[in-house]
Amino acid sequence: MGIDQQNALDQELSRWRKRWEMFIFFTGFPGFISSMLLEKFVKKGEEE
Repeated sequence: MGIDQQNALDQELSRWRKRWEMFIFFTGFPGFISSMLLEKFVKKGEEE
């Protein structure tokens, strides 16, 4: 019983970890890019 529960828990954790990594990748990475672009546009706007 204990080993099966542990395996099920490990599978659940790895499944969530994959989801979390995808979430970070899709939200964090484009967010980082867009914030950099936004910063450039804001600086350009202030200079003009």
